[in-house]
Amino acid sequence: MLCLIIPILIYNASFGIISLASTIISLIFVGGLYLLIGLLLVKNPPATAKNVAYQYTAPATPVQNAYNPQANNYYAEPAQPVPPTQSIADEIIKLKSLMDQGIITPEEFEAKKKELLNI
Repeated sequence: MLCLIIPILIYNASFGIISLASTIISLIFVGGLYLLIGLLLVKNPPATAKNVAYQYTAPATPVQNAYNPQANNYYAEPAQPVPPTQSIADEIIKLKSLMDQGIITPEEFEAKKKELLNI
């Protein structure tokens, strides 16, 4: 604030006017100029890296917003539980009962057993 007052006092003194009223009027005038400059900078911000990045990424925002609900739905689904698999021993017992019932031959039983045991 002091950096505003000193130039105003010097300016007013150059015209031979040093009074509280003229200083207040000058402060209001200078403050209005700073406000106007600030508003112009907000409408036309300087080309900083952040502003340039925003300028080029802003068009992609609608696409990203359209994609996000689909991504959220994809990750929101619970993972499907893996059904419990039978152990190799259970499979061999099942095949043995099929062989005993005559549904499969002993050769088929041996072939399946070797396949299950990776022999």
